[in-house]
Amino acid sequence: MGLLSEGRPWMSAAERALVDRYLPWTRVLSHRWTTRGERKVDLVEFTLAHRESLVLKESIGMSGRQVLIGRESDRAEWTAAVTAAAETGTSVVQEFVAPRTCRLAMVADGVDEPYDTEVAPVFGPLLFGGRPAGLFARFFGDGREGIVSVAGAGCSDDCVVSI
Repeated sequence: MGLLSEGRPWMSAAERALVDRYLPWTRVLSHRWTTRGERKVDLVEFTLAHRESLVLKESIGMSGRQVLIGRESDRAEWTAAVTAAAETGTSVVQEFVAPRTCRLAMVADGVDEPYDTEVAPVFGPLLFGGRPAGLFARFFGDGREGIVSVAGAGCSDDCVVSI
């Protein structure tokens, strides 16, 4: 994601526009310069200074355990994590995107009737045999926000059907 967000030489203008529209600003974190909007920035210094608007993600992770949301961490924790990640060059820093919510009809154990609730889903594409097959959605059934993971945070999951 970091490489696509930064742009690759082989990308067409249409591919670049697609990435810019759907992918939050993301960079592979290391000691280097990059762009943020029209400005050239020292990536580590920018990341340290903009904790409230960024998320740090290790490249190899499981169940959201390797994700640090800047606004949910204190300055010392953020500084230590960013400094360590910049040394390895195997993490990405990404623009924090506030979750958008939607109404969803739910059925729960012990509840006799379906009910509507507000959820903040995280979508992921489903591919079968290299072909698009729909979307996978994870969310907290009680409307909470945060790092969404079945194994790490006890969220719900479902498939998304569009008619």
